[in-house]
Amino acid sequence: MLLFANITGKRANACTLPRRRRCSHLSAQAEAARQFVNEKSASVVQYIAPRADDMVAVFRVNNDDKATMVAVDPYTAKVVDSMPRSEGWYHDG
Repeated sequence: MLLFANITGKRANACTLPRRRRCSHLSAQAEAARQFVNEKSASVVQYIAPRADDMVAVFRVNNDDKATMVAVDPYTAKVVDSMPRSEGWYHDG
């Protein structure tokens, strides 16, 4: 399962991006993910670096008792996609 997760991701597809020259600061990417979930009370608790130059960075953001995985374009620091951490192939609930 671990290999499959690294190849396809939780949604059976990979978020890919056009390559650019410079990444935005990691703190700007994290802040975009945090604000996307809840500007006032969310906190970033995990960072997963892009596996290639054309892939997204993923942040786990906790807000109260819920965790959300947020995909961020590392070049623009804009949110590309998100999903509750408890959804997907590895969770039944």
